[in-house]
Amino acid sequence: RILRVELATDDEELGRFAEELDIDDEPPRLLAVPSNEEVLLLYSSGRVSTFSVEKLSTAKIGAAWTWEEAALPDEPRAGETLVCITPISHLPISDFFLQVSRRGYVKRTTASMAQNILSKHYIGKGALKKADQPFDLILCNEGQRFAFVTYEGKLLGLEIDDLSYTIEARIKMSASDYVIASCLPRPDDALIFVTQTGKVLHRESSLIETTKSSSAKGQSLISEKRLGQGIRFMGAAAVQDGDRVAVLDATGAIKVYEAEAMTGSGSIGSGKLILSIGVIQTPGGEPSNP
Repeated sequence: RILRVELATDDEELGRFAEELDIDDEPPRLLAVPSNEEVLLLYSSGRVSTFSVEKLSTAKIGAAWTWEEAALPDEPRAGETLVCITPISHLPISDFFLQVSRRGYVKRTTASMAQNILSKHYIGKGALKKADQPFDLILCNEGQRFAFVTYEGKLLGLEIDDLSYTIEARIKMSASDYVIASCLPRPDDALIFVTQTGKVLHRESSLIETTKSSSAKGQSLISEKRLGQGIRFMGAAAVQDGDRVAVLDATGAIKVYEAEAMTGSGSIGSGKLILSIGVIQTPGGEPSNP
């Protein structure tokens, strides 16, 4: 289901779900898009569908929401789950679709296949192993960099031009690890990483190490000691000055923070367990977190 909330520039708390969220379930993901955006829905089966955001009913800011009032624009079929929502207004000027799975498998597909993909409502799972599933689908162009971040603190950078048109494993990860965020970092972006306790790490995008190896382990951002203490990443994103970050915590509340304030303080300071984040781009900015 999809819950739509209209944003205002001065909103600090958007509202909350009427019941606390189960921290053991897959957390809801947050996406900020223009109200006239066209989006693509990717399901765990590899099926896709499209719809216009403006056709969704709007939930009231500051209210106590329930999932019963959320929209279901295309009901999942038997055994399917909705895995991501992708803005596609830039499709005519994009070179590729790029898919990444939970286990770090990556595949690019030329955008010239878009008509065939959309007419057949299918792009494929982008995953090889039965236990794996799709995580993200984004639009990108030649010459860009792609990065993804894992639950256990690994950061991997890839050059779009080096990626295969077939599904490839791109990272070695532990059995308990999985991808929790992906982005297209620009040269002047900062990357932020948020733990479940609200701690915020940041790195300049220029420090991302790119690799061509399929057996790369990625850059370790959480030390072995911290991993042993149970620290994990719940969200990560590329941000610029002026961007804001929406944060969903385990009580069901969604609050908005200035990205600069988060990186400056090194903490969200909500006192609640963090479940997911989403970037609200500065108006006029090019998206790095599709």
